Amino acid sequence: MSAWYNLIIYQPLLFISELTMLGSRLLRIVPAIARANLITTKLPLLLNERHFSISNYLLKKSFDKIDPESEVILLGNKDKKVKMKYSELMEKVGDRKLVKVLHTKQNETDLPLFKIMSDVDLEIAARKSRDSSKYMGSRTLYETDSGRLKQKQMELKTGVSDHDLGFQTGKILKWLQKDNFVKVDIKIAKGDIKDTGEALKKRIEQEMSEHKDLLGLNNSKLIINIK
Repeated sequence: MSAWYNLIIYQPLLFISELTMLGSRLLRIVPAIARANLITTKLPLLLNERHFSISNYLLKKSFDKIDPESEVILLGNKDKKVKMKYSELMEKVGDRKLVKVLHTKQNETDLPLFKIMSDVDLEIAARKSRDSSKYMGSRTLYETDSGRLKQKQMELKTGVSDHDLGFQTGKILKWLQKDNFVKVDIKIAKGDIKDTGEALKKRIEQEMSEHKDLLGLNNSKLIINIK
């Protein structure tokens, strides 16, 4: 009777008890493993983000911390080079923008190059930089005190829904807030007329009119074309 009880009742109950204890331990172990994997996978991303932030910080600091007595070159009309002190250059800026000019194949020993530009000049320079971004030879890059000069591009079609238009105008605003230039190309959808494109252009301009401080002189930082 004792052997029968041990075989039929006691041993199965003991097995179930051990299995229950093992299950609870697994429930504690699995979340811990998941958390460890989560930390492991996210750590490189966080390090990259931190490195990117530090790089941007150092870039701006290196632009701001130029010795006033150090020699630089001002690129004037037709890129005529004039050597002067950085402090003399700053006196010439006025209400325009000081832009550092970089050539991708420039020698490290060359004196820093600068240009003084209006908002319109900056838009043209940003457009040229974007157009030449795939060029394999030496390219000219521009930096302001806000960072690398860029022009973002967007294409919209007439007939775009209110929801999608709201999303796209939000993207335009974010680009402008990052001191980027923005070019929007409006394409006339099949069956629509040019007046529809003009109406869409006015809607975008009206949305952005609440942020005039981001648009530059004569709205030069936001260019909208109808194709």
